[in-house]
Order: sequence, then structure tokens, then C-alpha cells
Amino acid sequence: MLDREAEVAAIEGVVDRALVGDAGVLVVRGPAGIGKSALLRVAERLADEQGVIVLRARAAPFEREFPYGVVRQLFEPVFARADLPVEELFSGAATGARAVLGDEPRVSVAPDSLFVGLHALYWLTVNLATHWPLLICVDDVICCDEASLRYLEFLVRRLEGMAAVVALAYRTGEPGASDVVDALVSDPLARVVQPRPLSEAALAGMVESELGEEVDPRFLRGVRGGDGRKPAAGDRVAAGARGRARSAPRERDRTGATDRRGCGRSGGEAAP
Repeated sequence: MLDREAEVAAIEGVVDRALVGDAGVLVVRGPAGIGKSALLRVAERLADEQGVIVLRARAAPFEREFPYGVVRQLFEPVFARADLPVEELFSGAATGARAVLGDEPRVSVAPDSLFVGLHALYWLTVNLATHWPLLICVDDVICCDEASLRYLEFLVRRLEGMAAVVALAYRTGEPGASDVVDALVSDPLARVVQPRPLSEAALAGMVESELGEEVDPRFLRGVRGGDGRKPAAGDRVAAGARGRARSAPRERDRTGATDRRGCGRSGGEAAP
């Protein structure tokens, strides 16, 4: 995680809150390729290491019409675990959550039915958090189906006092962001992390690790957008370096140039 010390420290602080029963919301946002998903994975790893149960989901545009699709992603793997008291977790006010998470989900769009489902899912979350601290992670949350977004909003409004953290990541500048996402981000419990573009030193280190050699300043200028004022996102820099590494042997074969080990060869010699 080059150049991400501040972001990782912020994530550590939010995850630590779940361990002491102090709820929180983590929002990681930024342009495409800046490293949002990678930071969300850091939160998941830190939580796993400390015994926090991690519920994971990634929203997708083509699943927007699937009510509670993201909610099912979050909970289904957890309840497949043999070490959880499933019947106890679905007890009391959480009983109705079976209608959402069962093999044949029964979902209605009627307002009263929606509230009943949200209330049951909330109590299912409460029951789970009573036994273990929770980290609830949703990547690409802007692509979330409406019912799952409503669950997240319903939960966040009632998080205080729970041993749970909701972590969300999304790309900025995308059309169609819903009012629910705006409400989640502006919640008083929310800690917003916006990864910065990589510094020149970090870019150079990334490229050197990919190529195994010192960075040509012209290449670094290229991946930084030419004028140096708009650093490229980390994943595109790494991809560019890998592409350069793949094309370099072909270029040397055509020119007969010296290879990386400093072994010169003539144009008629076979490549090693």
C-alpha cells in the first residue's frame, strides 16, 4: 500500500471501534483505479485478524433489479458456517429475515412489507453483533439494488451502540448516485477516506518493482499523464509497467540490444 499510510491509519481506527462496541461508518471514495477496493480489502484483513466477522458484497449494475441482492451476498456465506447458532440468530424480531434470505425469497414492494423486511434484517444484524463484532463491507455501493440500499440506510441510522462498522466504497463522478448513498456518506458516524494520487516517489517505486530496473524518467512522465500534474492511478501504472516489461524483450530482439544481464548479442543470435 504505497503512499497510503494516512488512509490505512484511518481504516484501523474505524475497525478498532467495532472491537469495543463503538459503531462507525467507513466510506472510501475516489476516481476509477485510485485504490478504493484495495483499501476496503485492508479493512477486511484487519478485521479478520482481530476476530471480527466480515460480511462482504460487491454491487453490480446488472443486479440492480434483484431486490436484496447485495443483502443476500452479505449474509448467505455467513449462515453457511457450521459454527454459528443460526436458529438463535433468526429468533425474535429477526424471524422475518428468512423471507429475504431463504431459498425462495418472498419480497414485496409494498411500503409496509418493505419496512417489515428492513426491521427483521436489522434485528438479524443486531443478533449477530451481540455475539461477534461485525464489519459489513459493500464495494461499488452506487450500483446497489434499492432494497439493499434501504437496508444499509436503515441500519446506519440505528448503528449507535452496536459492535458493528459499515464500510462502503464507490467511484466518484458516476451518474445516477442515489439520495440514499448521499445520506449514508453524510451520516454523522461516517469517516470518509479519499485516496490521493500516488506521489512521484511512490510511482517510481511501483514501476521499479514491476520492471526490476531503474525508471526511465520519460516513461514516468508518460504514466503520470505527460505534464506530471495528473498522476496516473496505481493500477494503471502497474499495468503500464508490465506492458513495458513484456514488450522490452521483443524490442531488444529486433535491435540486438544488450539484455538486462548486460550480455551483448548480435542480431543473428537466438534469444536466451
